Amino acid sequence: MSGFAQHGIEHVSASSLNLWASEPAMWVMERLLKMRSPVGPAAHVGTAVEAGVEYALLNPDKLHDALPVALTKYDALCQDADAKLKIGGMLEQALKQLAAYGKPDVPEDGRQHRVEVTLEGVAVPAIGFTDFVFHGHGVIVDLKTSSTLPSAIKASHARQGAVYAAAFGNYGMRFCYATPKKSAVYELENARDHLAALANIARRLERFLALSRDPHELAGLLCPNYDSFYWNEPQARANGLRVFGF
Repeated sequence: MSGFAQHGIEHVSASSLNLWASEPAMWVMERLLKMRSPVGPAAHVGTAVEAGVEYALLNPDKLHDALPVALTKYDALCQDADAKLKIGGMLEQALKQLAAYGKPDVPEDGRQHRVEVTLEGVAVPAIGFTDFVFHGHGVIVDLKTSSTLPSAIKASHARQGAVYAAAFGNYGMRFCYATPKKSAVYELENARDHLAALANIARRLERFLALSRDPHELAGLLCPNYDSFYWNEPQARANGLRVFGF
């Protein structure tokens, strides 16, 4: 029996595998022990900006409504007033980059396209959900909001994009990074190499899971790195104390 089957895991995702690669202790706590921590305001800002961008792209004659849509989405998720101030600038920057693509293509069962690919040597498939697909341009675009503008695609994002690229074959994969004052679009290169890296991460996770059926025993093999941003939320630290004892 594979390590995934041993723990009832039927699929993986780039976000899950990236978490395992970056902070294994958090992965075990959240994914095996089911002690999830709330996400911070930055994540809710990203969700809100994406909602505003989606509305604007699908309703180009109602651009003035995009910001209210984004703010309404944020208010339903979070009450952090300081983080909310970033939404307008990020929305403007994202649309500056994406408006030229026109309307994204929407699947019948929802806005996002669900994708599923096979990773070499991995017993379960990798799934994901795209942000924006433009069939007319043969392009997939994933939107990332950030306080600072990166100069290139981040490695974790590249692995995520590699899943989308594999699912859509010869489509181009791009990332739009938007800050309150700047934005940029980067094209993913060497997608196969990034997909291979993701498969490598998955195989290592599977071997780790095969060590024991007991999640607590697996947690006992790991140490949390509380300097990592993954532990910024007080609830995450409290859960870590319960699981790891310090």
